[in-house]
Amino acid sequence: MGKILPLKRSDYTPLPIPDEHIIREKRGSYFTFPHEFTRRWSKILGHCPTLVYLHLCSMADRQGKCFPSMETITERVGYRKREVMKALKMLEFYELLTIQREDRKVNVYWLTSTKQWKFPGERNRLVSPVDFFLG
Repeated sequence: MGKILPLKRSDYTPLPIPDEHIIREKRGSYFTFPHEFTRRWSKILGHCPTLVYLHLCSMADRQGKCFPSMETITERVGYRKREVMKALKMLEFYELLTIQREDRKVNVYWLTSTKQWKFPGERNRLVSPVDFFLG
């Protein structure tokens, strides 16, 4: 059996991915995603939604699709189910992801393109992140 040599950084060329895909590159457990999220969104969303989003990014395939169970998400981000559900609702409201709900099955989460993200001032009415956690 032949010896497998690790790739040198100069040998690695990421596959070209269209701009609409949120996960630009994945190598093992590492991934890249738009800096716009850390520059703008993490400040607006707060801790729980940010952790949930990053966890979904880490689980997503190159098309931005993943389907972790609620138990997996809550265990990995360290928040209760109720807080995670509100975080998902918030991420969906601002169109950072869409949720394909399956009856009695695990939901499928699709990370959306940065072009689809709705910054709070771009919505019909301004909704504060606090509204999601009070209601």
